[in-house]
Amino acid sequence: MHIINNANHQNTYWAYSSFIMEIIIKYANKTEGNKMNQTINIGIIGDFDKKKTSHLATINAVEHAASYLSIKAKITWLPTPSFLERQSLENLEQYDAIWASSGSPYRSMGGALQGIRRAREMGRPFIGT
Repeated sequence: MHIINNANHQNTYWAYSSFIMEIIIKYANKTEGNKMNQTINIGIIGDFDKKKTSHLATINAVEHAASYLSIKAKITWLPTPSFLERQSLENLEQYDAIWASSGSPYRSMGGALQGIRRAREMGRPFIGT
């Protein structure tokens, strides 16, 4: 887990954690059986940059929420240019929740908007930060 030292980013981290816990709980309650021992698959629309504190806070939030709920979270960063291809839009269906990351400008704003549109059309839990 990455350490967030800046107070503003810690507040963001806790807000993200609260949101993702809510998504995970809703996901677990919608499925048959006890999913809390399994893995939730989260796709993050964005161009990951390890130098952006907000990207590290996003990862921390998901890891914290999953740990708190005793489940595993698989996080996949989805590069924005990839959504200019139809196949990538269809691949969004494999994720239980979609997150549009902060930290613009995106490498492809058009790709980011296509990915966001598809996530919302599928009715998946979604957050844009």
